[in-house]
Amino acid sequence: NVIGDVGRGFKVAMEILNSGRLGLAAGCLGGCRRLIQMAVERASERKAFNRPIGSFGMIKDKIARMMVDTYALDSMVYFTTGLVDRDVPDYSLESAICKVYGSETLWNVVNETLQIAAGIGYMSEYPYEQLLRDSRINMIFEGTNEILRAFIGLSGLGGPAAKLSEVARAIREPIKGFGVLSEFATRQVIAVLGGERLDHAHPRLKREAVIFENYVAELAKNVEKVLRKHGKEIYEMQFTQRRLADLAIDLLGCS
Repeated sequence: NVIGDVGRGFKVAMEILNSGRLGLAAGCLGGCRRLIQMAVERASERKAFNRPIGSFGMIKDKIARMMVDTYALDSMVYFTTGLVDRDVPDYSLESAICKVYGSETLWNVVNETLQIAAGIGYMSEYPYEQLLRDSRINMIFEGTNEILRAFIGLSGLGGPAAKLSEVARAIREPIKGFGVLSEFATRQVIAVLGGERLDHAHPRLKREAVIFENYVAELAKNVEKVLRKHGKEIYEMQFTQRRLADLAIDLLGCS
């Protein structure tokens, strides 16, 4: 009862995890939507100083942040399911990002919802305390968020690292590697002139698109910088991996 080829089971397992991580993120999205509804209802009915607490700035800020983060998660999940529907063979990076962002967004949303609920949030007669407990496991399921951040950071380094290796070999053998050197030089010129541009942004988001493009270029520049600095030792640089992963997560949410 072998699935696939003998010795290739790890690939099958990883594909299953990709699906599981995306499904978990979608579940977190549904949880966030339910919790926002609960938070709004509670903010409308609970009163302080003879007025609903939802009329106070700090409560408005909590609900606004919950909605912004949930919207970003919604976008991430639907973007990644779109890759699946188009039969894109590898969506491991995107599904890992969805899982990390989804589980942490749900945890933040349920925490703020309980805060808005106040004392009744701890009472078993109400659903808040169970939702809080049930939400915590998502940061452990399907790979802990720590190991997934390392995975995201190192996966993103794979392509640039391979290109730099090709360039290094081409420098040692300039005649054979002329094409590689030309491609590398072209990429560097494009980067200096402003890098790739978004062609699908709405005109009203022109300013935000430029900001996004600049951050992408900055990330690419620093990926190359850390690879040149650390080489193979990058596998031990978990603080660097985490920072790169957090940048990638934020950029996917922005896109």
